[in-house]
Amino acid sequence: MPRYILHGGATRIENDANRQFFQQMAKDIPQGGTWLGIYFARPDLETENATFQRDVHHFKLRVS
Repeated sequence: MPRYILHGGATRIENDANRQFFQQMAKDIPQGGTWLGIYFARPDLETENATFQRDVHHFKLRVS
């Protein structure tokens, strides 16, 4: 069953709210599972790939 966790953004900032967000997101992703990130409200200077790579890094910190 899908699980939806909404977050207000600014995930690049290191704080407890963002750490908890990534921890909640990562804790139930099974091995080989899939996470869907939708990056539609980004400034033109920020690429989807750069944001995605930053989020992957945050997920890895919360899982390991």
